[in-house]
Amino acid sequence: MVAKRIEREKATSNMARLARYIMDIRGGVLPRDWKLICDYILDKDVQHSRKVAAIRVTNCYTDDPVMATEFILKTQNQNKRSKADKTYHLVLSFPIGERSEREILYEIEDKFCLALGYNKHQRISAVHQDTDNLHVHIAINKINPENFRNHEPFFDKRTLMKMCRQIEQEYGLINTPHGFDDEAKQYSKDKKGDNIKRSKIKNFEDKTGMQSLATYVGNIIKEFHYSDWPELHKNFAKHGLVIKKRGNGLVIGATNLDLWVKASSCNRALSLSTLEKN
Repeated sequence: MVAKRIEREKATSNMARLARYIMDIRGGVLPRDWKLICDYILDKDVQHSRKVAAIRVTNCYTDDPVMATEFILKTQNQNKRSKADKTYHLVLSFPIGERSEREILYEIEDKFCLALGYNKHQRISAVHQDTDNLHVHIAINKINPENFRNHEPFFDKRTLMKMCRQIEQEYGLINTPHGFDDEAKQYSKDKKGDNIKRSKIKNFEDKTGMQSLATYVGNIIKEFHYSDWPELHKNFAKHGLVIKKRGNGLVIGATNLDLWVKASSCNRALSLSTLEKN
């Protein structure tokens, strides 16, 4: 199987537009103006749609996807500060001829969302059958419904590929080569805290299309505000990361992925000597 995040390059995505697409809906921009091609939206077996085989709503306190979309839009509107995309579009695609039962597809969807940190987030999903490859579109609200923060999963491409292997083994699915395993090995464990050269980081990103941990930390550190060690730790914790001493320096890691990088390779301001001076 293949799991892929679909990103809009020129602008942030629109939850209503995405939901309308994955559910094969006709109508205007606003959810209340929509008309589903299927006979009855709440029917578990979507009828008379060549594209959509099933629709599912999760964490929205309703089974009606139109009402759910409106609910999601209102939740997203609670976060007016974030300029980042508020919608995560995930597609799970299966090899030709592989068609799992709907309950299995839902289990797989749940496990992917849990791995990305979206298990409590609102989402709408639809099983599409209009191509040779059965695929599931999942429109996820990135805004946490409890604290209204915009959750961006760290290194999600690696997480998705890791989950693909796990799901294939667990459910006996056809194995699909994912193409990045050899390149990722050199970054999966940094037991000795060795310095990661910038040229290697760039080569890794160019070959795999994935953002390295060093680049990710280098980007998020720009938004950090801290005056002491506890505050620095809290900033990293918000992103699911930890910073700690190793040898004569500091390393930053994602414990759930067993992925570590030397802190100073992310930003010189994170070197142990610099932080101790401050």
